[in-house]
Amino acid sequence: MRIVSNEGLTVIAPNASPPPTPTSTPTLGPTPTSTPTSTPTSTPTPGPTPAATNTPLPPTATNTPVPPTPTPTPTPTST
Repeated sequence: MRIVSNEGLTVIAPNASPPPTPTSTPTLGPTPTSTPTSTPTSTPTPGPTPAATNTPLPPTATNTPVPPTPTPTPTPTST
């Protein structure tokens, strides 16, 4: 036992001795050296995007009205 004085405060502390050092260090288990190769190496490519847009069709020709054919009026025959 030794007496340690700290500003008038007397503390009785046991003799400090360093902790005993282990003579043999524990060996760790074998660490795996190979990493699993389960990652895909190729990424899927997306399909082709349609580049052509729908072109509007030209307007179809409308039927032009046919003028009415004049009906012949019967001419009176004179006898």
